[in-house]
Amino acid sequence: MTAPEDPFRSPPPSEGQPGGTPPGGAPPPGTHPYGDQVGSQQPGPSYGGQQSYGTQPYGGQQQYGQPYGGPAFGEHRPAPKNGLGVAALVLGILALLTGLFFVGGVLGIAAVVLGVMGRGRAKRGEATNGGMALAGIVLGVLGILLTALAAFGVASLLSNEEFGNLAECLQDAGNDRALQQECENEFTEGVSG
Repeated sequence: MTAPEDPFRSPPPSEGQPGGTPPGGAPPPGTHPYGDQVGSQQPGPSYGGQQSYGTQPYGGQQQYGQPYGGPAFGEHRPAPKNGLGVAALVLGILALLTGLFFVGGVLGIAAVVLGVMGRGRAKRGEATNGGMALAGIVLGVLGILLTALAAFGVASLLSNEEFGNLAECLQDAGNDRALQQECENEFTEGVSG
């Protein structure tokens, strides 16, 4: 049985050349048919304490041209996980836009939570958008405050005595449009004056 040929080995030298088979056809004992000595791969010489081209540094990987702390050639850094920061910013913007409605408070809380988680990822080096996550936190807090202000305004309006009077007046007016208009005018004068 013959050994399979190495696809990365260079072609054999022709007959009569150094390292080739002698004109008789049989290679000398202790040599490989292609002229290389079996097991003769020796590292290259070292000059001035530096490693030569053929030797490997500790760990078995050449480090030519690698920046300190960077990935080796052929290695890939994991992609940054920026999703939380982006989501925090989007929810923060939506919370600010819908702050006058009560949905803004829920979106603001979600923006703050996701922003804090995104900032944590950025501090650990897993994400690159810490500023975006911080903007999401700020906008989320503003959305929460705007919703709270709107809720306070609605509550104070509903607890106003004039609003109760308006409700009674409109109920008494029924379907009469002239009486309804009179009730609205009284309410406007009572609130503004």
